[in-house]
Amino acid sequence: MKITIDTQRKNTEYSKKILTFGWLVFLVVILFTLVMVYLTQNVEPLITLIGVLGGAVGVGEAFYYNKAKTENKIKLMKENKIEIKGEHFKEE
Repeated sequence: MKITIDTQRKNTEYSKKILTFGWLVFLVVILFTLVMVYLTQNVEPLITLIGVLGGAVGVGEAFYYNKAKTENKIKLMKENKIEIKGEHFKEE
């Protein structure tokens, strides 16, 4: 019995790397802020940091999902042999 291991890894898209990095930074800052709030008994940093970083991550996700929607639309149009035109991508 021969066991083969697939050594080819699928490359992660750059936009997914950015999104993942944004979430990791957000979670690290949240944990750091919670520790500092516990140590200093001051919640003011919590309000600012979570709001600002949460907003940035939310905007990043919105752009990523919009990009993914457009890519999926193009892929489906190619599979169904529909000519791709700019008018198919106008926002309503």
